[in-house]
Formats: sequence, C-alpha cells, structure tokens
Amino acid sequence: MFRKIAVKTVLLFLLISIAPISILSYISLQKAQDALKKSIMNSFANLAEEKAQAIRHHLEDHQFEAQALASRPEVKEAVRQANLSYSGLENILRLDREWVSTQGHCPEADRIMAAPLSGFLAEYQNSNPESYGEIFVTDAKGATVAMTRVLSDFYQADEAWWISGYGEGKGMSLFDDRGYDQSVGGPVIGTVVPVRDKEEVIGILKINHKIGGVLEIVERTSIGGSDLVFLGRSSGTIAAMSKQRDYELTDLEKGLLKEKKSGITEDLHNGKKTIMAYAHVETPILTRVRQSTPVKGTPGEKWEPGKWTLFIEMDQEEAFAPIAELKQTIRIAVMLAIAIVVLPALFFSSRITSPIRELIRGAKILGDGDLSHHVLVKIKDEIGELAGAFNKMAVNLKTITASREELEKEVAERKLAEDILRKSEAKYRSLFDNMLNGFAYCKILLDENNRPVDFVYLEANNSFERITGLKKEDIMGKRVTEAIPGIEEAHPELFDIYGKTALTGIGGKFDIYFKPLKIWLAVSVYSSQKEYFVAVFEDITWRKKAEESERQNREKMAHLDRLKSLGTLASGIGHEINNPNNFILMNTTLVREIWDDAKDILSSYREKIPGEIKLGGLPFDKALKTFPQLIEDMRQGSVRIKEIVSNLRDFAVTGQPPLHETVNLRDIIQSSESLTRNLIQKSTRRFSLDIGDLPAVRGNFQRLEQVMVNLITNACHSLTGPGQAVEIKAFSGMDKGMVYVIVRDEGMGMDQETLNRVVEPHGKFVLPYLTRH
Repeated sequence: MFRKIAVKTVLLFLLISIAPISILSYISLQKAQDALKKSIMNSFANLAEEKAQAIRHHLEDHQFEAQALASRPEVKEAVRQANLSYSGLENILRLDREWVSTQGHCPEADRIMAAPLSGFLAEYQNSNPESYGEIFVTDAKGATVAMTRVLSDFYQADEAWWISGYGEGKGMSLFDDRGYDQSVGGPVIGTVVPVRDKEEVIGILKINHKIGGVLEIVERTSIGGSDLVFLGRSSGTIAAMSKQRDYELTDLEKGLLKEKKSGITEDLHNGKKTIMAYAHVETPILTRVRQSTPVKGTPGEKWEPGKWTLFIEMDQEEAFAPIAELKQTIRIAVMLAIAIVVLPALFFSSRITSPIRELIRGAKILGDGDLSHHVLVKIKDEIGELAGAFNKMAVNLKTITASREELEKEVAERKLAEDILRKSEAKYRSLFDNMLNGFAYCKILLDENNRPVDFVYLEANNSFERITGLKKEDIMGKRVTEAIPGIEEAHPELFDIYGKTALTGIGGKFDIYFKPLKIWLAVSVYSSQKEYFVAVFEDITWRKKAEESERQNREKMAHLDRLKSLGTLASGIGHEINNPNNFILMNTTLVREIWDDAKDILSSYREKIPGEIKLGGLPFDKALKTFPQLIEDMRQGSVRIKEIVSNLRDFAVTGQPPLHETVNLRDIIQSSESLTRNLIQKSTRRFSLDIGDLPAVRGNFQRLEQVMVNLITNACHSLTGPGQAVEIKAFSGMDKGMVYVIVRDEGMGMDQETLNRVVEPHGKFVLPYLTRH
C-alpha cells in the first residue's frame, strides 16, 4: 500500500526536474551579476577620479595665470611705489575704518580706482568677464594698491588668505574657497600669489575667479537621468552641484569629506539606495566659514584649511539596469523550462489529487455542519487510510459540538462586555482630551546618584497644546530639555519637585512663572507609580495680572492720600510764612532808599578822612558796589518766598503749579548757578556749565529755578570730596520740541526704592549710593 504512493511521488519529482535548472540558472545569474556590478562600479570610480583631476588641472591653470600676471612690470612697479609711500599702520587702519563705514565711497577708494594699475587690471578682467569676479593687488603691509571693483574693505593683512599668501615674507600660492563673495555678488574661488621683486615678496595679487569653470566640469560629468554630481567641502557643505536643488548630505558623505581618499561605496538617500563614487581633489584650499559676530562691517568670517571631494551618485536601479535586463532574460528561460516540464506533471498529479479532492469535498460538507457525511475513497493507499481517519473524526466532532450553543452564548456575552469597555474607554478618552486643565504624564530620569536630572513626556492632552503652544507629536517620547530648551537653567527646582513626587509618591501644588513660555501656571503633581508622575496645570496669567493691577491701584491710592495730606499742610503754613515775608519785602525797599541817600553822604565823608575805610569788613569802594546788589538779592529772595507760598497754595488746590509763562532756560540756569555759587565753590573744584542755543519754553520760572537749585544742591551734597565733578549741560534738537537739562555728578547715587519716590512733592531722602544722574 505504501509502495504505490511512493512510486507515484518519485515519478512526479522525476518529471518535475526544474529544480536543477533553477539552481544552475541562479548560480549563472549571480556570477554574471557580480561581474557586471563590479564593472559598473569601477567605471564610476574611474569617472570620479578623472573629473577630480580635471578640477585640479583647472585650479592649476588659475594659479599659473595669476603668477604670470603678478610678474608683469606694471604690477611690480605699482607695488614698489606703494611700499615706498608707506605711512604707518595707524594711517592704514584709519583709512580702512573710513572705507568700511562709507562702504567704499571715500577719497582713498576713488584714488585707487583711478590708478593706472587698476585700469590695466580692469582691461585684463574685461577680456574674459565670465571667468573673473575681481582682481586686486596689495602692498607688503596688506593695503590695497589696485582693484577692478571697490572692495568691502581697504586693509587685507588681517585676512587668513593674505597671511598665508605672504607667509611672513616667504610667499606662498594658494586657493581660498570663498563661497558667496560680497564684492563680486556670487560664488568665487580665490587664487592668491605673491608679487616678487627678484626673491623678495613685496605684495600679494589675488584673482577671484567665478565658479563657473568648476561648475562646468561638474555639470558635464552627468551620465544618467537620476545621477547627481557635486563638489563637497571638508567642512560639510557643497561647493558646486550638477543640478540646482535642495540636497542634504548624509552622515556617510560628511564622513568621507573629512578623509583624504578616493573610492566607491553604496549609500541610502531619501529612502533610495544609491552607488556613490568619490575622488579627492589634490589641491590645498582655505575654506571661508561664516561667523555670527561681524568683523569690519562684513557678515563675519574665519578661514580653515580644507579640501574638496568630487561625488558621483546614481540610483542603483538605474545604474544596475543591465543587471535587471540579465535577470529578466534568465527568468524567461526558466519559465520556458517550467512550461516544458509542467504538462506531463499535470497528468500524473491529477491521478494523485483526484482522491484528495474527494477528501476536501467531504471536509467542506463537514464544515457546513453535516457531521453524518462520510468520505468515500476506494483506493487502498495512504490517502485511503486518511479518509478512514477523517470519517472517524467526524463521529467524534458530532459528540463534541453538542455544547456549541453554550459556547456561542459565552462568546456573545464576552463580545458585549468588550463593546461596553470600548465605549467607556472612548468616553474617558474624550473627557481627557477636552478637559480645561493641561495634563502631562511623564517618566523621571535619574543620574548615577539617583538624583532627578530630566523627564520624558509619555502622554499629554489637547489643553496641554492650547496652554503651552507645544504640539503633542513634537514632544511625545522626548526629554523636556529637548522639547523646551533652556528649562534646566530657568527652572532647576522643577526637577527636584517632580523627582520627589515620582520617587516618594508625595504630591503637591504650587504656582510658578514659567519663564520659557512667559506664563503663570498653577500646577498639581501626583504619582501612582514609582518613577512616574502626572502634572495637571492651568494658565493663571490673567489672575496674576489682576493681582498686580490691584496692588498698583492700592499704591496709587496711598500716594494720593499722601498728596492730600501734603496739600492740607501747604495751605496751612502758607499764611504763617507770608506775614514775616511781607515785612521783609516792604523793608527792603526802605533800606534801598536809605542806602541811596546815605551813599552820597558817606562818599563826601570819605574824602575828608585819610586812610582806608571799611563797611562790614569790605573796602569802601567795593561796599558801594556790593551793597545795592545785596539789597536786590534780599528783595528777590523775598519774592521767591512769596511765589513758593503761592505755588504751594495752588498745588494744594489743583495738584499742579501754574504753567502760563514763556521762560528762557538759559536765564533760569544762570540764576540758579548764581544762587548756589558759594555751595558749589565749597563742594568741588571741578564744576562745568555748558549751555547751548535754547528756545523759549512754557512753564513757571520760579518753579523751574527751584528745580535747578534743588538739583545743583543735591549734586553738591552727594560729593564725598572736592576732586569729584559736577557738570550742567543744556541742549535741544535730539527730539522735536524737546529741551534737555542734565545735572551730572560723581557722588553718591540712589537705590531703586528711593528712585521710585523721587517724584513725591517736597520729599527728602538720604542718598548713600555710588552714582546718580
């Protein structure tokens, strides 16, 4: 019985002899594929090496051309004359500052552009304008001697290419990869050569060639539709590319740029496999690197030694297209072989599969639920025995399925429970996403000393996004120091608070002004699992602003109360001051009249008495001149007291002094200086008064004069020694309609609390601080 089915199986496998054909075909395909792939990759490597050599020869041609130009008699003679007229580094730097500040619109730039050598170089450049960006020459000190266009600065000796080219007087030819050049307005390659007078280096000549020549070599290297050819810098940037498009270097490409070698490899770019040939350009180059800090009016730069590497990349699918064609040919051959073998195999397989089909039909009937069906297979081999076993299994299944209804009921109940659970989960998910408070579920991160140093966002709701402005997809799985840069410096205490909760399970609440987002937050934190915590928070910025506004209003009300008390006091004391002051004011007039009568008597008496006569310790002649002024000063002082009392009363009623006069600030300042002259002379030896042309202003002469007197008095009182200065300066014109009066001293200053109170009327403060303006 077993012998019959074994014979059938052996006969079938002998007929289906496609397996050897497939193995031989696969081996042949692999060998041919490896050979063809090796040939293609070698061709790519050779092409990259050839183009790298072409770029090197192109740069050498630039260097030979620059050396020939530097040896011209016109160039040498101009540089000699410039060196002979050297006027010192300080003069060069002065011209450079003027050049940079005017962007080349200065006499020195005009003189250089008009020089004969500049004209000669311009004619040379115009012979091939597509190749040259600019040509210029410097002397041995780095000062520009001639140029074909106005440069961005005059002094070149602080540039890395000039320092390397001059070589401390030894001279060296080199290239500098400038990238985008401000003077030329495009990418250039600089060729630097020394100008020699016999063996002495007397200057530097530089030609900034446009990158078109190099770009042409790169672009004509194209070999296919999907290929990409580019010239990369060792700094990790692209100098030239065959197709203008956004392209980001892979890590492999960046690593190869730093190595000085050639070869071929495979890479993955934008999800596509590529083959990549690369070849080093054997020429030393200085590469310009942009800086954030500007230098001498330029965008900012520094120079680093670098190199170029030529890359040729192509999609593997296109590069290995011949291999795909070979595979297709072999597939067709194998399919034909299968077709030849399959026809006789079908005949013999039908003899075997016929009883199996009967067995399958019986299984379907059994699967439909008719467990009384029996499979009728008459052959007496392994399949026949299988049919008998199948019929026996049907009998056993009929017994087992008696409890099917109970099983179906249990399944239905479980499905119902799953539906209820799913709806409940959706309900709570909706509640979580739409709650007003922000929610963040995080895992704390610890260092080797078990101290919290960071945490990772695991879950957040929609309100988290609304309050913080951070997208959930941008923070999930990230550390907070990555999601919110600067948080570690701004709020180191947060890591301790959250770490304590995550490690001990002790929650808490706190308010915080979150500096990175500039908002106030009320935070509740708790933990249900060690090393994990939940932060629930709300934006309370509006509440904090309201509290601050309320505090400021309270301070304003208190200030108004103080002003009211001050007004009441001012009104009360005004009457007490006016009575004695009126007496003084009336008597000064009488004293002046007495003096006018007495001086003539004293003068005639003086002529009759020999020797010196003194009045009040003053010589008689000086007393005649001084006494009238003293009487006038007394009268003016009394008038000032009267005006002060009047203004105090006005202030008590309106809170503001009257501002109805047209006054001259020069007169006010000079009058104030006169009133405080004795104090000034006692306080300092360094007093200065600078009053410019001042227009008339609207105000109160006496009040402004009092302000000036107070400022000068305060300045003098703040000095700790006569060597400290007091300066008064008045000017206009900075802002339209404004006049400025500045009193500056070198004495003690005011702290912030005192500064906040200086506008209070009639306030007095002690000033123990260092500086005050």
